[in-house]
Amino acid sequence: MTGLPPGLGVYWIGLAEEADHGHVSTPETWARMIENPEDRREAARSYIESVGGKLHGFWYAFGEHDGWNLWEAPDNVSMAAVALAIGAGGALSSMETTVLLDVEDTIRALEKAKSVKYRPPAA
Repeated sequence: MTGLPPGLGVYWIGLAEEADHGHVSTPETWARMIENPEDRREAARSYIESVGGKLHGFWYAFGEHDGWNLWEAPDNVSMAAVALAIGAGGALSSMETTVLLDVEDTIRALEKAKSVKYRPPAA
């Protein structure tokens, strides 16, 4: 069991802190959301599907980051395009994406690392 859903094969965790004029995080923005609640999952789904990907999960959170997503895309360029488009929209004060590796890919990377002849700086 890999823990990641089977599919396209490239997964990212996305997390965001939304700015004052965004959808979450400030008292003013929460007040707007209380007055006009909006399910942002459909927007997130449309962004990733526009590049041939899939949204596997969307959550709000208490803590350092206001939102978490589990995205799947055909390749890094497609995910970068989504992240750039969202970031250029101005609603997020910051956004991070992290590529996820399943256990099998990690084991393959560990095996491949045996053939890398690393040399420390100035050694």
